[in-house]
Amino acid sequence: MPRAHFFSLIREKDKDLHEELRKQIVGGPSIVFHRYHEKGITKLRGESGKAVQSLVGYDANSLYLWAISQEMPTEYPVRRRKENDFQPEVIDRYGRLSRKWLEWVAYKENTTIRHKFNAREK
Repeated sequence: MPRAHFFSLIREKDKDLHEELRKQIVGGPSIVFHRYHEKGITKLRGESGKAVQSLVGYDANSLYLWAISQEMPTEYPVRRRKENDFQPEVIDRYGRLSRKWLEWVAYKENTTIRHKFNAREK
């Protein structure tokens, strides 16, 4: 059976959350300017620069595979704002009520019900 994934869209009321998330995204392409570097010969900032005294190389390709295997934030967020003394604000009130009901039915029937809250993305 294929694994179900859930992705929550951000409501208009919480559009400031979207902006905060966008500001937190960091990273970008790794650019290699030269394929060949040599200690004492390769210079920083062109021919007038200082020759490098050491070289370090990193393989960032394997980092990508690790990063995409981590748990992703795919459920409804619980917000905590400074102006509310960081008290939790549940955005999906009805989804959480439905979750409690589904888990009660699953317990009563001694079965498993897959829903958006227990079929997390991996």
